[in-house]
Amino acid sequence: MSRHGILVCAAAALAVFATAACSTQTTTGSATAAVTVTSSPRQAASADTRSRLKFPNSVETVALDGYDESVHMVRFRLQVYRPGGADNGHYENDPADSALYRLALADQPQIRSAADICSNGQPTLDSQGVGVRPCTADQLLDALRAGKKSLARIRVDAADHIAELSEIYRP
Repeated sequence: MSRHGILVCAAAALAVFATAACSTQTTTGSATAAVTVTSSPRQAASADTRSRLKFPNSVETVALDGYDESVHMVRFRLQVYRPGGADNGHYENDPADSALYRLALADQPQIRSAADICSNGQPTLDSQGVGVRPCTADQLLDALRAGKKSLARIRVDAADHIAELSEIYRP
């Protein structure tokens, strides 16, 4: 492949921001370059984004730990249920994953209170002890800013945003 052909091949590979393979084909004494694109920039970017998502399309039980104003994200720790004991079962920090996580709220999250988020201490829950009173995102953020540490079940969407948050009642 001529020096010009190599430059053209390299420029083509850079133009598409993808992995490219260059080869030489000689037909009548002149060299030509062929570029094979193995991934598009959009595919590479979405694969990179997917690898950074922690909880996409999942339901998690969490202990809410506040609101990080600097990045506009809810802080929480994962919880596991431990049956038995004096209270006939309880939630505790997941011993396999004690990290503090942060996720942003979705554009229009569904927030439900059991007692502390927006129920003014008056229990509003279903038969499983999960909150049913609708709240606004602002009410949730106000409760977190005030230092309320609720237990909640969150549903995380594909973009790793909290789409639903239901407080779990603890007497």
